[in-house]
Amino acid sequence: MIIIGLMGGLGNQMFQYALGRRLAYERRTSLKLDISWFQTQQLRSYQLDKLKISATIVSPDDIEKMKRAKWAGLKGRVYQAIQRRLPYYRRRVVAEQVPFFDFHIVKRVSRYAYLMGYWQSEKYFTPIASLLREDLKLREPLSPDYRALEEKISKVKSVSLHVRRGDYVDNPHTNHVHGFCTPAYYDKAITYLRDRFPSIIIFVFSDDMPWARQNLGNYSPIEFVEIKNINRDQEELMLMSLCDHHIIANSSYSWWGAWLGVNSEKTVIAPQKWFNDATRNTKDLIPDTWIRM
Repeated sequence: MIIIGLMGGLGNQMFQYALGRRLAYERRTSLKLDISWFQTQQLRSYQLDKLKISATIVSPDDIEKMKRAKWAGLKGRVYQAIQRRLPYYRRRVVAEQVPFFDFHIVKRVSRYAYLMGYWQSEKYFTPIASLLREDLKLREPLSPDYRALEEKISKVKSVSLHVRRGDYVDNPHTNHVHGFCTPAYYDKAITYLRDRFPSIIIFVFSDDMPWARQNLGNYSPIEFVEIKNINRDQEELMLMSLCDHHIIANSSYSWWGAWLGVNSEKTVIAPQKWFNDATRNTKDLIPDTWIRM
């Protein structure tokens, strides 16, 4: 049994699921998701349930058995001492050690482990890419308003452009860590694509549409996707994946919109600076075929 501790928004949950899916698939065991993190805060919610994932929600008993958290006395101390002496990738609870791809995770982790981390690299799941593309489809058809947009996107040379602001702007800690993409970045990316594909139509997806309209409204033809829906995150992600090309923000959400893109000849543009801290290693975050600006 592989247990993945989920946390973060939809994009982060997809990275975490993707690693768990590979480990469970290759080790021929079950995959279970721990969603208890979402009970501790209000900003994020569990969102994979609207997708065709192959996993179940773990029970408290399974978590306790995996972590042995309730073992007290000599038995508990001996167990913890043994765990501390093991290499981190051989422990029952495996915590992410580095922000880039760690081959020990896919090669050494047991078929009976609880994993905690973000795991933001496609190298963790490339061998099961085709399987994941099926898992990460919607369980239900697009709602009517989104179906109309789906039809429109299918008839034109389309570009998904994602503007991520929200807590990147409003939350001091998140702003300090991530920052946000500037109008200059989007201008450079749009110019690059228009020089190569003059007939493109840009479809803008954002959590701050007033900012997007103010800063991107002059790039005609352009369409701002503003549909209110209870499953907005999942449905808009699917629409993004249907576009021919992609301009993403420093966001795991739009990363997945681009990665799931169905066009085999897609051009994906990603920001050069993913985090405010320029020393933070992101060498395995952006696929080699994508363009950083």
